[in-house]
Amino acid sequence: MGKPKPDKTISYRIELQDKERELLSQLAFGYTFKNIATPIVDLMKDVSGMIVFASLLTYIGIKVDLTGVTSNSTMATIVGRIDDAISLTRQQDNLASVPGSFVNSFIDQLLGQDWKFSLDPFPSD
Repeated sequence: MGKPKPDKTISYRIELQDKERELLSQLAFGYTFKNIATPIVDLMKDVSGMIVFASLLTYIGIKVDLTGVTSNSTMATIVGRIDDAISLTRQQDNLASVPGSFVNSFIDQLLGQDWKFSLDPFPSD
C-alpha cells in the first residue's frame, strides 16, 4: 500500500533577533578559524613546516639564517634561529624593510575575497 500524497504544505519560519544573529556569526567565525588554524598548527609541529615558516618570515623582511638547516635538523635549532631573527629585527627596528607592495597586495587579497561563513565542514561550492 502506497503512502498518500500530502494535501497541503506547511512551512515554518525561524526568525533570529540581533543577539541570536551575533551569536551565530561568532559561532561560524570560530568554526572557520578552527578549520584554518588547525592545519597551520599541525604544519608548525613538523620541522619542514617550520622551515617553510622561517622562509616566509625571510620573505617579508625578517631575515632568518637558514644556512645548514635541513629537514633532519632539530626543531630547537629552527625555533632558535627564528627567535634570534625576530629579536635582531626588534633591536634594529627593521620591520620597515617589509616590502610595502607585498603588504598592500596581501591586504587587498584578504579584503577582496568573498568570505562565506558556513557551518558545513564540506561546502558544496
